[in-house]
Amino acid sequence: MDQVAEMGTKYQIHSTRDIDIIKMRETDEKEQRMFTRSAIFRGRIKPGREEEFYTAVQERLVPAWSQMLHAAAVRVYRPRHCEAGEEDVFLVQEIDYPSMAHIEEALSSPRREAAVEALASVRSLYDGEHRHIIYERLTD
Repeated sequence: MDQVAEMGTKYQIHSTRDIDIIKMRETDEKEQRMFTRSAIFRGRIKPGREEEFYTAVQERLVPAWSQMLHAAAVRVYRPRHCEAGEEDVFLVQEIDYPSMAHIEEALSSPRREAAVEALASVRSLYDGEHRHIIYERLTD
């Protein structure tokens, strides 16, 4: 295992992929960009389980998402009005990260398993799926 010291920070290098992640992280940090990984939940909450679902989101999912490695902020939204054709969106989640490299690290971190387990614990409350989008923030 090699160590590389750059910009006053010491990194543990295990593979060439680690070097690529370090370079991406340093580039993103220099440019001070923020990246948001969003999950859009589509389908429907099972009838009569809406409040139970949204309570579980607050009590189980938000804490699990908040502990994700490098998460800078976590936001969840309960849609109240949707354009025609989008009525099946019942939850939107956003997690901010300092860089794409940080997102990659978070997704491969053991902490992600807690988030996966939390999501599994509410899966019986809805029918549907979720998809992820990663955004780069262009403005503050």
